[in-house]
Amino acid sequence: MLLIISVACFCWYGNRKKLHCEAVLLEKGYGYVVLYGKDTLIYQPYIPAIGKKVTFGTEEDALKVANIVCRKLVQKTPPSVTKNELDSLGIFVPKTK
Repeated sequence: MLLIISVACFCWYGNRKKLHCEAVLLEKGYGYVVLYGKDTLIYQPYIPAIGKKVTFGTEEDALKVANIVCRKLVQKTPPSVTKNELDSLGIFVPKTK
């Protein structure tokens, strides 16, 4: 049985405002947002790096990628995600026509 412990990732950044990510339930799956305090920095409704508008199949997958993006922002590196990173996280990308 898979138990999702949390739906958000919290990271301390700068002047103690929280940089955190949350999964977002969409019409056809999940996406994520990265927030700094109450401000939205990134709204990502689709799986990045695949060149298609496909949502994440699970909340867990959305959070896996959101956590990588959050970590990169804290490290002050570009928050882009590669196909290799998706593969290493085991992100399922459904086949589309």
